[in-house]
Parts: sequence; structure tokens; C-alpha cells
Amino acid sequence: SVNDVDYDICGQSIVVGASNVNFVASTNSITIPSTSDYTQIHKGAWIKITDSGGANDGLTGYISNVDSVNNILYITGSTLVNATGRSATINQYLTFISETVNGGTAESKQITVPVSLATTSTGFRVMVSLNVPQSAELDMYYRTSIQTSSVKLKDATWTNSPITYRKSPNDTEFVDCSFDINGLPAFDSFQFKFVFRSTTSAYSSKIKALRIIAHA
Repeated sequence: SVNDVDYDICGQSIVVGASNVNFVASTNSITIPSTSDYTQIHKGAWIKITDSGGANDGLTGYISNVDSVNNILYITGSTLVNATGRSATINQYLTFISETVNGGTAESKQITVPVSLATTSTGFRVMVSLNVPQSAELDMYYRTSIQTSSVKLKDATWTNSPITYRKSPNDTEFVDCSFDINGLPAFDSFQFKFVFRSTTSAYSSKIKALRIIAHA
């Protein structure tokens, strides 16, 4: 059976304990063969697996999707190992929610307006001027959709696109950068998101002159 053992509304954790849990490597998912209150499980939340003596014991990751019909949790951030009939505990921590889903907990971010295209595209060129202090970091995410898909843009998962940039020696020098993202499934709508991280609130990244070209 599956039971919500502990739920701290202050954001500590939800602990879901289950017997006969299946870990599926091909889909990087965890199948719990019974019903549960899936309203307590949050896409994007960080989890840690406790499976004493099992190959997946101690693995951590993020919940990328929840199939409440078939009782499946899809995981990113770690590679699961095939295992069936395990007695496992999944600790879900709500103090942090990944920016790959709506409601990510990063405090500083900028999201572009949704853009609709007349024809489909499969890639981007992103041109932007950055000011990233020595104590700061900048993450870039995008999400896409296509009209024929059942998943609308507002519900699509954000993808973190790794970027390389030179940090600025002061808060006035901007560095021109360009980033290419190619080989994507065809899309006709998109959004970008920039997440600003820093070890001190006194120094935060800045962006300007953002230009995004979608191309075939």
C-alpha cells in the first residue's frame, strides 16, 4: 500500500512509503502499483529514494511528470536501475521546486511573452547582452509546443539549455553573447526564461538587447 506518512506544510518534506515498487530504467520512472493521493506530489520537487540494499538507494532527482492514472512518477537528474518488487520510501522535499516546471522556486527570473509562429521551426539562435557578476550565475530555459499537440505551451516542461559566458568585472560592463539550440522537435510556439542566481542579493545578473530567432 501507499501512505502519505508525513506532510509538513512549511515545506520540509512529504514521505511516501510503498511496498512492491518497480524502478524502470527505460523510462526513468517509478511505478507504485496502488492508489495514492497524488495531489500531495509536486512536479519539479526534489526527491531522495531510500531502498535499503537496492541499486537505487540514495539516488536523488526531480519529479518531471506524474501519471496519477497508472501511478507512475517520472524522474530526471538521476539514472534509475531496473528493479522490481522493492520496498522503498520516496522523500519529497518542497523547499525547492525545479525551474523545469511552472512554479519553480527561484526568486529572480525573467520570462518572455509566448511567441506564436506562422510556420514550424526546429531551433533557435539567441543573442543577448549579459552582465553577470563574479558571485552570480545565469541559467537559460526554453519551452516549445505545436498546435497539434495535446500539451499546450503553458503546460509544457521547461528545458535547461546550458550556456557559457564571460563574467563581468563590474556592474556596468555587458558582454554580447549568442547561443544556438538545434535539432528540436518541430514547434510553432515558444517561450524563454532566464533565472538569476547569486550568493549575495547585492550582486545580480542583468540582461538586455535580447533577440531570439527561430529557424528550421
